[in-house]
Order: sequence, then C-alpha cells, then structure tokens
Amino acid sequence: MSKLKPYAYWVKVFLCATAVALGMRLFVVETFRIQSDSMLPNLHDGDIILTSKFNYNVFFPFTETVLFSVSSPQVGAVVVHQLPDKPNRTYIKRVVAIGGDTVEIKNGVLIVNQVPAQYELAGENWRWERRENASPYLVTHNPGKDLAPIEVPPGYFFVLGDNRSESVDSRVWGPLPHHCLRAKLGMVWARSPRVSSPAPEKASETTVQLGDTETNSNGL
Repeated sequence: MSKLKPYAYWVKVFLCATAVALGMRLFVVETFRIQSDSMLPNLHDGDIILTSKFNYNVFFPFTETVLFSVSSPQVGAVVVHQLPDKPNRTYIKRVVAIGGDTVEIKNGVLIVNQVPAQYELAGENWRWERRENASPYLVTHNPGKDLAPIEVPPGYFFVLGDNRSESVDSRVWGPLPHHCLRAKLGMVWARSPRVSSPAPEKASETTVQLGDTETNSNGL
C-alpha cells in the first residue's frame, strides 16, 4: 500500500475537517449575535450565543424545508425562530405557552391556563418570574400592555421577550407554528463589552405576587 505524500495527507485532513465543520454548522450548532434589547436582562445587545439546531426541526440544507421534526419546545425555553411571512429573518424569544394552552397578561401578571406566574423582586429593574415545570427566569419590572386571553392551537407556540415593555413578540404576531422553530439557546458564548452589571444568577425561595427581538439573518 502506497503512503500518501505529505501534502496529500494534509489536504485530506483539511477536507475532512471542513466537512465535519460544515455538517456541524448545518445540522448541530450555530452562533448568533444579539442585535436588540428585547431579551434583557438575560441577553444583551452584542452578546454572542451558541445554539443547538437539532432540538426542534431538521431543515434541508440552505432551504426553509423541514425534513422532520424532533420535539416540541418546553415552557421557559429560549428559542431562535422565524415568522411565517419573514423566513429570512431570525428572532430570539422565550416560550411561555404551547399548543392547547390559554395565555393572557393581566395587570402585568402572566397567566397560563388560569394559573398566574409568581414573582420575586430582584433589584431595581428586574424580577424573577416563576412558572410550574420551568426554571425561574428574570424579566423586567415594566410589564408592557395587558393581553386578552388567547388559545394556542395544537402545533403552535407562544413567545414573549423578557424585556416585556420593549419586545415585539406573540402579543403582536400571535401564536407561531412549529416549523418556524430554528434552534434552542445553549449558552452565552461571549458577553457584550457594554454589559457593566450582570443580572442576578440565582433566585431565592421567596416569591411575591405582582400585578407584569427582532433580529436579522446575521444575528439576534
């Protein structure tokens, strides 16, 4: 068996590495840069995030065609999604309700299936929002406008920005179909250098009942 010449060996290594990287990029992971304040205080304009692309839908490469669906989003998950009429733009929001749920916002309180979220103060601008079967997450004090009850159809999901008063989300778009899901937030890869004071990392056990992005294809 003849040995590969040195240059041929390295060409083969390069091609294999490129194929693996391209496969990861197309089907497994993808990075985005946040380009709005709609997810404050958890995600900041300029943050670089790493997302998992295999959680919800697998798309035919370089198209918007879904090859098959993997699973449905869980309440509390932060997802990258598109809109049915804007497939070339990506957004990042938090799933607050799924198919079969009825969601509303009354006096600033998120209510799903007639069960109100519980809140805990977390500084001057933030509060923890607690939901059943979901880890607590931070939202801003300013709740934005109330929302009349909306029933989420089967196969759809309902999203809100954590910065409720500054987010365009399902309060405007309505529930979104499952095929609009592109990825799930994995981690913040790099914080924006403009972030001077990070949000609290942990909620206490005390709760108090209170009355409550747009991105493009190059980033979130």
